[in-house]
Amino acid sequence: MSLALIELNDTEINVSIEGNLVSSHPGIAILQPQKLLIGQQAHEQARLQPRLRKNRFWDQLSTEPIPDATALVRHNADLAFKQLEALWNEVKARAEGIIIAVPATFTKQDLGLILGMCQAGEIPVRSMVDLAVLTASSAAVDRASFYLDICLHQTVLTEIKSGVAVTRGASHVLSDTGLFRIMERCANALADQFIQTTRFDPLHEAHTEQALFDQLDDWLNDPNRANERLIDVNLQQTSYSCTATLEQLTAACSDLYPALIQGIRGASPGKNQILVSHRMLKVPGLATSLALLPETEVTYLEADATRSRFAALEKDLFTDLNKVSFITTLPVQNQTIGDLDNPRSIANDHLPERPTHMLSGHIAYSLIDALPEIQALLGKTTKLGITEQGDLQLSPAPVTTIRVNTEPLITARILQGGDIIESNGQTFTIISVL
Repeated sequence: MSLALIELNDTEINVSIEGNLVSSHPGIAILQPQKLLIGQQAHEQARLQPRLRKNRFWDQLSTEPIPDATALVRHNADLAFKQLEALWNEVKARAEGIIIAVPATFTKQDLGLILGMCQAGEIPVRSMVDLAVLTASSAAVDRASFYLDICLHQTVLTEIKSGVAVTRGASHVLSDTGLFRIMERCANALADQFIQTTRFDPLHEAHTEQALFDQLDDWLNDPNRANERLIDVNLQQTSYSCTATLEQLTAACSDLYPALIQGIRGASPGKNQILVSHRMLKVPGLATSLALLPETEVTYLEADATRSRFAALEKDLFTDLNKVSFITTLPVQNQTIGDLDNPRSIANDHLPERPTHMLSGHIAYSLIDALPEIQALLGKTTKLGITEQGDLQLSPAPVTTIRVNTEPLITARILQGGDIIESNGQTFTIISVL
């Protein structure tokens, strides 16, 4: 069986197998008291139940309690887990495990939390890979390059270093404007057009607001979209319609673009190449603004660039991994795996040499900052410490049975990423997070 790829961008979390798209869901939930809607199902209800809508759980991933917690969901991490679980359920009959492609803005804590959630839910994560690097490696990169992408609540520019391989550099959040805010601006422009044409405001009724956003979605998601479109909504057997143009939508968002262009200029001075995600093409008028960048080659990537590249690399770089790793370096598009001296070292070039966290449930505890908390979890008589050489060492307890990888711990042992500890009636996993 093959591996499934999950592209963890909350505008559209794409799931694919062997380069073929299986499903696509936004990072949205509707949190009802006794029921949870997630992904596309929630998206279709987002304007009907706006007070129950949650769309920042990937952007603000944490275990901090949320004000309107329910018996099903306590915090954003629970919402993220429910979505990962639903995505895995869609493909588990066809895939032996998953690879998660994560945006460059995800922190070590985010990665540890995701791995913890997957462990708790028995979701077989084989590896993680940087989304910008995986996508950029699909293009012919031969100079200083940057990957431009948009999420629901931010726009991000990631430096791509190229040579024998493609490696991630620094990432820059150019703006706190994401696709959610862009859609709000465009919807308001359409509502103004409705009011001028029909004296009816579609945003004052939940059902007509949902219909308006659905049609706006369809329009902006079409890469060959027409310059104008007829938008129609129905209320109590009365139909209202108006014709809107892309120029109107562009004008509604025009004041957001200067900060974006200025951010690109500041982060990427001189001659360079901008690789533009297909998600950015949903932003009306953006191509015109990017064309104004001096000495810049703008390359627009296909919607299937990420999953097609993964399919090409899967057999050589993503199978038979003996532990979960985070890959931030990949071969360039025109480089074959056989031409590389050590393809496995390319994949793992930026992985830490020693463990960094211990997973307990879906929480990752830092081995540097949280040793007291880890000691309490393992039991007072169990000794966990750092040697003079910087290794993580676990010593047996006099009255407590400790197991490492199902074997009783008899003498002190240096722990490695992937080791599983059984102690104090609980199970813990040692992991490495970049």
